[in-house]
Amino acid sequence: MDHPLVARLRKQRRRLLVSYVVHVLWFLAMVLTAIFHASRAVATTSIWLALITVPPVIVYAARVHRTCRAIDPMARSIGLVPMILMTVFLTPFESGLIVPAKNLLVSAELLARMREQSRVGVP
Repeated sequence: MDHPLVARLRKQRRRLLVSYVVHVLWFLAMVLTAIFHASRAVATTSIWLALITVPPVIVYAARVHRTCRAIDPMARSIGLVPMILMTVFLTPFESGLIVPAKNLLVSAELLARMREQSRVGVP
């Protein structure tokens, strides 16, 4: 039987993954509109749509971080404060692309380790 935190992490990770994929797709659409010199209205719309997808990604990444740290206090996930600092000092796009990817990788490693421990029978 899974630990409740592991089940929560799986659910949060799935939500982060979905929001991250949507964000990456809109980000790519924004880049393509710039590459192909789309009209100003199309470019503006694609930028706004890409920006709208940033907050959910950050929220889900922060939730994944908190759950990872609840399971393993030494987990190398990135929390809300560094995400906000990255958003302010870099751009929302970097914080929406880099941090969630890092937290997805850390959570995948943590879930794999937990799965292995449950297979071996380590509490």
